[in-house]
Amino acid sequence: MVEAEFATVVSKGLEAQDVDDLRDLLAAVLRFNSEEGDTTPLIAPAMLLGASGLDPVRRRMVPPPGMAVLHESQVFRRARCLTPSRPLTIRGTEEERGAARSFAFTLEDEQGGLGQMETRLRFVTPDVMASLKGAAFRQEMNTPDMVWRKTAPISCDRVERYLTLSHDPNPIHRDDVAAQAVGLAQAVVPGMLIAGLCEVALKSVGIDAEEMRTRYLAPLPIGAALRLGVQIKEQGPKARARIFAIDTQDRIVAISDATRDSGY
Repeated sequence: MVEAEFATVVSKGLEAQDVDDLRDLLAAVLRFNSEEGDTTPLIAPAMLLGASGLDPVRRRMVPPPGMAVLHESQVFRRARCLTPSRPLTIRGTEEERGAARSFAFTLEDEQGGLGQMETRLRFVTPDVMASLKGAAFRQEMNTPDMVWRKTAPISCDRVERYLTLSHDPNPIHRDDVAAQAVGLAQAVVPGMLIAGLCEVALKSVGIDAEEMRTRYLAPLPIGAALRLGVQIKEQGPKARARIFAIDTQDRIVAISDATRDSGY
């Protein structure tokens, strides 16, 4: 096991226009506009990965030649709402275990901690990537209390908008040939964007999550739509819910577990 620490200051913080663009993009794909229009999306800190001080971190997220990077899971926690245009400090740790890479980021401003973001990646061969089919969403999982939302097709233009905001250079989200070289059938939707859509689906049933953990089970081709099933497990100040992201073939692409009380 190899561990490393890193830190950088982002003097302008998140750009207000970027936050607005991210909110608008998520609302357009899910066709839902929250009444809380000034709320910074929980996934917004992902856009900070483009900070120049994190260049070495981004390079360590790139797989060796002939390998693919598999986004296994993502966690967002919010202690306070992140206000655009305020200076931010990003501190973090990286843990390497064989082909797995875990990155934990903590965000701070002059008033203290804002939240955390954790990303788990694994470098795999194209054969392993090609084998990822996801689990079937079984009828018995569709409980009577499930609330369903459906996205518009997630077009290449919308994916490109997200990639620009998040500074994600991974070619498997832009180019079919690059995606096929690592075992995918075609270019795929970024996992972070899927997590953002799960967050908006949750907002549509009245829950503003402070923590969300997303596991990725299968790739989603660009141009596909998602069904998002929100299963509320607990109401009130500590509301909990699970969100299933299902493709048109009834495969589970991702599962998000969210809570209103992060305990951060």
